[in-house]
Amino acid sequence: MSDIQDSYNVSDRIEALSSELGIHIPDIYLPSDLSYFPNWPVIACDQYTSSPDYWNKVRHRVEAAGNPSAYEIILPEIFLEEPGDIPLDKRISGINIMMREYLDSSILTSRGRCMVFADRKTPHAQSRKGIVLAVDLDKYDFHDGSKALIRATEGTVLERIPPRLEIRKDAALEIPHVMLLMDDPEDTVIGPLSAKFQTAGNTPIYDIELPEGGGHITAHMISHNSRDALDVLMAISQLRSLKEEGLLFAVGDGNHSLATAKTHWENIRSSCAPDHPARYALVEIVNIYDRGLTFEPIHRVLFGASPEEFAAFVKSRLPVEFGVEISDGMSLDNAMLMSSTIDPAVQPFTVFGKEHAMVMTCSCPPSAFTAGTAQHMIDSYIAAHPAARVDYIHGEDEVRILSAKGTGILLPPLHKEEFFGIIAERGSLPRKTFSMGEADEKRFYMECRRII
Repeated sequence: MSDIQDSYNVSDRIEALSSELGIHIPDIYLPSDLSYFPNWPVIACDQYTSSPDYWNKVRHRVEAAGNPSAYEIILPEIFLEEPGDIPLDKRISGINIMMREYLDSSILTSRGRCMVFADRKTPHAQSRKGIVLAVDLDKYDFHDGSKALIRATEGTVLERIPPRLEIRKDAALEIPHVMLLMDDPEDTVIGPLSAKFQTAGNTPIYDIELPEGGGHITAHMISHNSRDALDVLMAISQLRSLKEEGLLFAVGDGNHSLATAKTHWENIRSSCAPDHPARYALVEIVNIYDRGLTFEPIHRVLFGASPEEFAAFVKSRLPVEFGVEISDGMSLDNAMLMSSTIDPAVQPFTVFGKEHAMVMTCSCPPSAFTAGTAQHMIDSYIAAHPAARVDYIHGEDEVRILSAKGTGILLPPLHKEEFFGIIAERGSLPRKTFSMGEADEKRFYMECRRII
């Protein structure tokens, strides 16, 4: 009898904590056949947006394998701007049809209500651990200055939401690349799970190599009414940022995807039950102090402008009170070295093309962050030269390649130890300030959840 009573107590405490924290333990869907798993994962759709060759490689791999793939139910964002030979609305309707087919034919099946503990080996780190769960969108706010439990970490570009909303509004499933960060320097949430699942006798739900050189991933289930689930929630409830700042999770990756989910829920909530599945969004939570999690700047490539043209515009057209200074031309390696040794207060960053590089600084910058200052310069240039455009690039190597077609702009990193304090004190960072790791370290699509 005591065991039964204890079970009820665990379940009741889980429900109470989940409600308090804005966490929902979801019904997870995964491929039903083990043979589908090697072909299933696909990297986050907002990666390689200037590299059609990458997405062509993914498509060829999926077609050659002939097995179900997440590629069939996601829209790489490269197609938002360049839909190719298939109109965008046709691509979206095809995704919606495929989602329902995967459900109706039991290609995707429910594994029950659970969290998923995932341990990923990336091309750059031996391990990065996270927990897949759902969050209550009523506890999330992407507007600057928000004091919600879950907050955006960068400025949300409202114009980016409508095309993503077209993808979500009629979708039967969500399959996320959103990663939320938690402030857990003592590793109290994920550490105990990692120790448990490393012991013998714990069978993973999947243990596979990721395609396109993405590394390896192993995952275990955490049942919705288990002691492990309760321990996770209790540890989350004690996080430092929650107690000191009222900030539980900060968005690491997928800011606009989560903002789209929030917008969709707000659009339909008046006609839905309070516990409608669209009220929640599937995410992976990661400790910001995880050793496998590196903070990388999001660089820029300005197409339609040479470095010399961009530099001349900045020097002559921006207000003199910004105190812009531009170095002489030099090699890229020397410019990067110079940029790294200059006082960060003047926000140095590197601008380069095929021939040479230079370093820009601002003694009175228009933004508190280098990314914001650089973005101000880029936006001003594009406003004066409408044919120019900018892309946001994860990874220095990719910027080097793309700079052959325009102007590469390399930005300094943001130190993760400062991250939660900055978000709590100043609110959202300028858009596209940081990235967690390189492009090939981004989350691969795996778990799904029904949202209808």
